[in-house]
Amino acid sequence: MKSERKEAQKYFNKVPGQWDALYSHENRLKYAINKWLRKGLFRRYKLTFEYCSDLTGARVLDIGCGTGRYSIECAKRGAGRIVGIDFAPSMIKCFPNSLKTFAEFIKKKGIAIPPVRSISCTGENLYAHQRKLFEETFGGEVFEKVGTRESGVFACECKAHKGMHVFTEGVFLEILNGEGQPAQPGEIGKVIITDLFNKAMPLIRYDIGDMAAASDGRICDCGNPLPLIEKLLGRDRDIILDSYGDPKPGYLFTEVVLNKNLSAQFQIVQPDKKSLVVKIKNGGAVGVDLPKLRAEFQEIVGPLVKVDFNFVTEIPRDPSGKYRYVLSKVEH
Repeated sequence: MKSERKEAQKYFNKVPGQWDALYSHENRLKYAINKWLRKGLFRRYKLTFEYCSDLTGARVLDIGCGTGRYSIECAKRGAGRIVGIDFAPSMIKCFPNSLKTFAEFIKKKGIAIPPVRSISCTGENLYAHQRKLFEETFGGEVFEKVGTRESGVFACECKAHKGMHVFTEGVFLEILNGEGQPAQPGEIGKVIITDLFNKAMPLIRYDIGDMAAASDGRICDCGNPLPLIEKLLGRDRDIILDSYGDPKPGYLFTEVVLNKNLSAQFQIVQPDKKSLVVKIKNGGAVGVDLPKLRAEFQEIVGPLVKVDFNFVTEIPRDPSGKYRYVLSKVEH
């Protein structure tokens, strides 16, 4: 049974690339022969996009996407959101924290898995220790990309892993400092985008709520001339630094608290790089396992950040009237 499984894995790992090669124009004679012998395959591709000629703003689910040839053509035809699914184990697309849990489980159980070619991480910040864990566990190269539901993916890493290329054909991106001016090289600022494809509701200078470090305008080592984001840092209001200096998005902490059914007001404050204080309004922690809560926070921030609880009579709002669940006083 094990040998049959290995043969099946070996077969399906090769199939996407082999099928994709049929469409290649690199060898014109081979392309002409394939087009003649596999008329049905080429006709199916042609008919698909004759019936789906205008995909502007459409949502596409590409099941059995292989190398993504159909998905790429859909994107060229204006599809607003594309999800490709393929069961070949050479492909992993994930939220970093979800894959981290899976990777740690695999390592703990000593499970042997076939190596993958690449890992695409999106939806959450990707940190250095996660990248190292993924590459050690799954054997593939890790790539980070960033986007929003409103605009889709607008930047992605290349093989140089020295920043993220901005897809300027689809979005105009700015990184602005606190004064609303373009951030200087290495300076942290707000990510502002203008969506160039959204014909229904244009998003002009849209603040997506993320912070990033501006690039110095250099051309990437890979040779791609697309501009770079030096480093993406996450949300602007709720970034906590862990033991390794990596930023952690605030929702990781609020979800831990909310899963404990804490009924009182709370606020998570980082006064400095070595401490984290969880403020809880008096009387609101009845029945809550605080040692377990501390342990879960400790797992997120690492061993070098001390986690304390502080019971208070009141948690004030900001001067603007907004209530902040997470408050960092550390400069990033």
